[in-house]
Amino acid sequence: MLRIFIIQKLINFFDYFQQKKIFDLLKKKLGKEIIIFDVGAHHGETIKKFIKNFDLEKIHSFEASSKNFKKLVKNTKNCQFKNIVLNNVGRIY
Repeated sequence: MLRIFIIQKLINFFDYFQQKKIFDLLKKKLGKEIIIFDVGAHHGETIKKFIKNFDLEKIHSFEASSKNFKKLVKNTKNCQFKNIVLNNVGRIY
């Protein structure tokens, strides 16, 4: 169990640096007032990262699963960035 925990922490550590590189590149290419379409939003994990790293105009978030959508709504309810449009649409296979 401890082994899995350590591996997960290592992956998250390296993933952080890879994400930072990607976000820096996107900031250079996209400019300001970005509109994000988050398809497969799950519980809103990427929404938090987008808000933290970009100057956003709006986020359109899509999640097909009703169960995940309820969690998404809960997780974004107290978000400081208020221009998020949540959509419970899509197809689950």
